[in-house]
Amino acid sequence: MKGTAERNRSRWRALVPWVALVFIIVAGLGLRLGYFLNGDPFVDEWATMLVARGIWEQGLPFLPSGTLYARAMLFSYLDALLLAVVGWTPVVVQLPSLLAGVLTIPLAYFVGRQLFAGSEVPVLHGAGDTADSGEQSRTSRGKHNLLMEWRGEAVGLLAAALLALDPIAIIWSGRARAYTLEHVFVLLAILWLHQRRYILFSLAFVGALFSHAEAALLLPGFALGLLLGEGWSIIRRPKVWLATGISLVAIAVRLVIHRQIITGTGGRFEVMAVRPAIQLSLDIAAGFRPLLPFFTESYRLVAALLFLVGLAFAVRAWRRQDRKSGYLLLYPLCLVTLAEMLTVVGQSWKDPRYLLMLLPAFFVLAGATAVDVLIWIEGRSRVPAWLKVTVGVLLIGLLLIPPLPEALNAANKLEEGYGPTLAYVRDQWQSDDTVAGWAAPAIAVELGQIDYFAMQIGNEEFIMEKDGIWVDRWVGAPLMDSVEQLEAALDQPGRLWFLTDEFRFRARYTPEFAQAIWDRMEPVFRYHN
Repeated sequence: MKGTAERNRSRWRALVPWVALVFIIVAGLGLRLGYFLNGDPFVDEWATMLVARGIWEQGLPFLPSGTLYARAMLFSYLDALLLAVVGWTPVVVQLPSLLAGVLTIPLAYFVGRQLFAGSEVPVLHGAGDTADSGEQSRTSRGKHNLLMEWRGEAVGLLAAALLALDPIAIIWSGRARAYTLEHVFVLLAILWLHQRRYILFSLAFVGALFSHAEAALLLPGFALGLLLGEGWSIIRRPKVWLATGISLVAIAVRLVIHRQIITGTGGRFEVMAVRPAIQLSLDIAAGFRPLLPFFTESYRLVAALLFLVGLAFAVRAWRRQDRKSGYLLLYPLCLVTLAEMLTVVGQSWKDPRYLLMLLPAFFVLAGATAVDVLIWIEGRSRVPAWLKVTVGVLLIGLLLIPPLPEALNAANKLEEGYGPTLAYVRDQWQSDDTVAGWAAPAIAVELGQIDYFAMQIGNEEFIMEKDGIWVDRWVGAPLMDSVEQLEAALDQPGRLWFLTDEFRFRARYTPEFAQAIWDRMEPVFRYHN
């Protein structure tokens, strides 16, 4: 009888985490599909479509303008492969993001479970917390052990739930950009480094690097985390040196590619040096200000507070030389990368988007801290049981409920409407029409041509000199940046279509240019989202 009960308990314990994980994955998939199926691409996605089509047609990531586009090379090649198999459609180009975004949810669970299942649980006992009787002590230990027994699974489930509900993760899972693919490789790198599978770690790091170049910032944090976990003995391990060599060579290759891009694909074009990627600065306050929303958005605020509390658990693990602790791997990764963003990365690149590579690790640490705080409270014998349960429910609720409204909003979010607007233009198109606008990739993909790249203010990073004239970097359309050029285009036979959105119409053009449009053109289509 006792054996049967024990077997049933073992089956129940094994089944519950999987059922919970499946529920979280299904919820995350549903939210991501909601945004994915809205059907109107985000404005940057058309550039991904152009480069994927370039790879599909000629095997290399060149845009129609002749420039090399290598910001998300691995993602672009995955897109090109899908295009070759399935055929051309925007949904196919977005599909790798959706698949990677869903895959990150179970990966976050496995990382949390692996990193926090076997290490020492940081439970503290103060004076007067010892049970007064042997029976009470045994009861307290039983509850304590039951909670510890689920520690890894609980951390993994919380991390998976936080990632599934995060509105920014939902949105990027439906866009043809490489952020979710980068998440997959970062999670694999964390998992394999924790398992001391160094070669697999280096391959995952290379995958992250060629998904997004800023992943190069992760390597010092990974190295410090490994040093804290293994000590100086790692320098005697050949596989560590081999993995380091692979990672450094990949960074060098990525820098060479970056050099080719910023010099106009090896000097073929004249480009303007704007927005330097590397810019040393010790103004920490100025550097941290644009990154602050990553931590202070209302739906992440409790996770950010737990992230700070978890530092105490990390310090304790280090002082007790608990080398298996997941805290000692993930906190160096997050804090060193953040320090690099503050001091090394150019000011114009200090954007919460470029901290997204840390989002899975951030959520794993928040989940681990929440679980360990509850374990610590459970170990306080003088705290009534009802209060322990209440604190646990409140903590988990405060962590998971705030993201819900934002997650639902993200699932129903509509973009600027370039797709419907360009569909209208395509339906009304006549043979002698011309088109101008700033969204050159979108116009080129949807209409098959763009006659003028129209942008006045802040156009430096988007243009290059080719054959003596300034053109956009994506398609090679000539620059229109003056009232005279606009009026000359309007004086040509046929109609001129001018495509913009309200924000950029106010921000990217002078009042004189905007007034000329109002004086000589009339609005014919407006998309309301």
